[in-house]
Amino acid sequence: MDELLLKKLKSEYQYLRTEKEYQEQVFRKAEKEFKDHFNPKLGIQEPKPQKKQPKKKPKIRTKRLNRLYKKLAQKIHPDKKTGDKDDFSELKKSVDDNDVEKIIDLATDYGIDINEDIDSVDFYENRIEELKGKIQHFSKTVVMQWWNMNEDDRKKYEKTFLHVLRTS
Repeated sequence: MDELLLKKLKSEYQYLRTEKEYQEQVFRKAEKEFKDHFNPKLGIQEPKPQKKQPKKKPKIRTKRLNRLYKKLAQKIHPDKKTGDKDDFSELKKSVDDNDVEKIIDLATDYGIDINEDIDSVDFYENRIEELKGKIQHFSKTVVMQWWNMNEDDRKKYEKTFLHVLRTS
């Protein structure tokens, strides 16, 4: 029963990751169109893009994650018979980025039991709720509400939107 539940959660998690990526892509397109439409009417000029400094996530490594990393490293290391240079690089990057999902995926690919290191059901349930929240956030933005309107509603919205911005 637990294996079936875990399989279901993994499938739902993968679907929601894909859905979140899709929603982000649609949002970026809608946001560009929104800005292109409203910025000239508001006299806003887009600032020139600056080079973004990559955000460094703090390294949070628990004893359990370290144990899982060591198990994986021993199996994946390029010097080992079962090792793979690309997977090992991916593992190191995943640990540095604190990407637990990728580490779990690699462990699963290499047949390493992660149950004693990570409560998989709890992990996937939490990630699923997190993804659902992120997906829902996109639909609530002004940009996406405007994006999903028909042309007549957009015109009405534009009048109200511009009026509110100019009077505030």
